[in-house]
Amino acid sequence: MSRMLQLFVSLLFVFTLIGCSEEAPQQAEPKKATEAPAMKANKALPAKKNVKPFVVQNIKAWKVVEGNTVKAEKEDIVLLTSALNAPKANMTTQGAYVVIPKPQVMEQSGKTVLVTIEAAKPKENGTSEFAVAFSTAEVGNSGWKKFTPTENFTSYMFKYEVPKCKKCNQDFIGVWADTKGSGKGLLVKSVSVKTIN
Repeated sequence: MSRMLQLFVSLLFVFTLIGCSEEAPQQAEPKKATEAPAMKANKALPAKKNVKPFVVQNIKAWKVVEGNTVKAEKEDIVLLTSALNAPKANMTTQGAYVVIPKPQVMEQSGKTVLVTIEAAKPKENGTSEFAVAFSTAEVGNSGWKKFTPTENFTSYMFKYEVPKCKKCNQDFIGVWADTKGSGKGLLVKSVSVKTIN
């Protein structure tokens, strides 16, 4: 009897080991390979749009109204003058101006922009003060922002919250080269507008 009991116990032990080895894969079941979709969701996020700023570095882009002049200096530098005492800052402005094209107008509508002008005072007949304005064709303008130039090229800038456009055709950057209206000049290397929010 005792021998049969030992045999029975041995068989029971063997079956227990076999049962444990068969159940082992069930313990790994919670660790599913289908956790990967979370990674796919991250890859599907849209890339952040990088909008290039509007930059003018060409004399052909400049236009003037009566009382202002623009002429090319060396390379990409232009000389602006103004003989106006109180030019308006609306529409194209009554200074020298550049036109901001429609794609950029639509991008900056209802947002804050940073307007930058790289300018310097000429050694001869240079202006002591100039002004810059951002003007929309239909929903307002920044008014003239005044600056005091030095003989070294420097970046002068201001922020403007652009109202939402309606037809969204064109915006303008105007430069009043001499706020005293005495016809003195301002050297300009570049003008740019960048959306910052």
